[in-house]
Amino acid sequence: MSSSKANVWVVLPAAGSGSRMQSETPKQFLTINQKLVIEYSLELFLLQADIAGIVVVGDSTNNFLSVLLNKYQKVICVPGGNERIDSVLSGCQYISDNCNADWILVHDAARPCLHQADLCRLLKQRENFKAGALLAGPVVDTLKKRHENESLSTVSRDNLFRAFTPQLVRSELLIRALSSCRDEAFIPTDEAQAIERIGYHLNIIEGRQDNIKITYPDDLVLAELILQSHQSQNKNKLSEN
Repeated sequence: MSSSKANVWVVLPAAGSGSRMQSETPKQFLTINQKLVIEYSLELFLLQADIAGIVVVGDSTNNFLSVLLNKYQKVICVPGGNERIDSVLSGCQYISDNCNADWILVHDAARPCLHQADLCRLLKQRENFKAGALLAGPVVDTLKKRHENESLSTVSRDNLFRAFTPQLVRSELLIRALSSCRDEAFIPTDEAQAIERIGYHLNIIEGRQDNIKITYPDDLVLAELILQSHQSQNKNKLSEN
C-alpha cells in the first residue's frame, strides 16, 4: 500500500455506540450485503497508493474489530475516547508518534458510500490546499427554523453546504486544532470546525450527494441501494474498457 508519495494516513473513529440506530450493535459494525459497514471504507482506502496506513480508533477487544484486524493486516487499532474529538485525537497522536505523515484524512466509519472518484479528487489536489479540504454538498432543500411545532421562518440556503467526510488536513495543524478544542472543553462537530477555531479554513470540494452517513435504521436500506449502484457503474466501466 505504501509508495514514495504515500504521505497520507487515515483515521477512522469507530468507538461510537450509534444510539439513534435502535440497535445493540454499533452502526459501523452492522452489515450491508454481508459486509460490515466499516469495511467498505477500509477496502476503498487500502486501494489508494497515496495512503500509507489506516488507524481505526476503537476497542481492539471488540469482536468485530478483532476480525477486521486479522483480515486487514495493514490496519492498526488504537483506543478511543468518550467523544469523537477524543478518538480522532488519539488516532492522530499515534500517527504523529509513529509515522511520517504530512496529511491526515479523517472519515466516519459509518459512511460507507464514499465514491472512489471523490476520494481521488481530494487526494490529487492536496498540495494546493493551505490547510486542507473536505467533501461537501450544496444544500438543496428549503430550510425551516422551528419554534415548538411551528415553522418559525425560512432560512436562506445561499452558500450553505452539508459537510461530509473525508476531511483532509495537514497533520500538525489538525493535532494543534484538536488539542486546542480539548484544552478549552469545546466539542467540535467535525475537523473543519476545529480548524476554524484556530484561524484556518478548509477548502470545500463538492462531492456526491450519495455519500451518506448511517444514522437511522432507514439509512441501511438507502446505503445498500447506493452501493449496488456504485458496483453496477464500476462493472459498466470495466466492460467499456
